[in-house]
Amino acid sequence: MQVGNLVRITRASIGVPADSMGLIIKVGKPRGDYVMQGHVTSEGMPMYPPEIFTVQLIGVLGALGYPSERRYLPRDLEVVSG
Repeated sequence: MQVGNLVRITRASIGVPADSMGLIIKVGKPRGDYVMQGHVTSEGMPMYPPEIFTVQLIGVLGALGYPSERRYLPRDLEVVSG
């Protein structure tokens, strides 16, 4: 997933139903420089926290009437186009 991809939200949250659509506008790393304790890949390498995607939702308005932006983990998104 990358900036510009159209995605479907697979997990419902407050104010955002499942199957909502959005556009990835920013990709970031979690704060801190740490390794997930006790988690390793199938190759035995330590796992790092996943990327965080900022998504501008389509058809969901925020409190002030502006398009809503939310942050999601990769497991909560499905690429539709991009």
